[in-house]
Amino acid sequence: KERWEEAQEILLKALEWNPSSAHIIFELCETYKHFGQLEKYYETIIDAFKYCFTETDLARCYRYLGWYFVEKELYDEAICIYILSFQYEKNQSVQSELFYISQSTGKDIVKPEIDDIKKLAEKYNFPVGADEDLLGLVMYLGKESLKEEVIPAAKYYFGILYRLTEDDDVKEILERLEKG
Repeated sequence: KERWEEAQEILLKALEWNPSSAHIIFELCETYKHFGQLEKYYETIIDAFKYCFTETDLARCYRYLGWYFVEKELYDEAICIYILSFQYEKNQSVQSELFYISQSTGKDIVKPEIDDIKKLAEKYNFPVGADEDLLGLVMYLGKESLKEEVIPAAKYYFGILYRLTEDDDVKEILERLEKG
């Protein structure tokens, strides 16, 4: 127990130094999970969405949120979230969690409609896809890099944007940058 408390203190201090680290936030969530602080866990994981620069981090946020819903026995919500997570990363633990839910509830796993996901996101205050502010920032940095003719940076930012959105316009920009 003592080590968990120490870890939590260190992680909270780490967030003071680097408040935009999804990885620190994920580790902090593990301490909240250990102590059974479900609401603190939920609030913290919702906050983490703002800092997900990769599909892997976004998928992990959804998995963590799915775990929260399972703990609250909100199985329909958990199914929805786990399937959303799987769209960003084909993670074995998602399949295991869906199997667990199916076995525990006797329900078949049905892929949710996008409108159901959007309603759930609104109800529980999480984004469907990457955070809009983050996407706007990455787009701005990509455009500024282009304007300043810093092509490696432009490729980097538009690469992040494309991986998070799969937007065709962004793909075209990337293809033009690759051609030189």
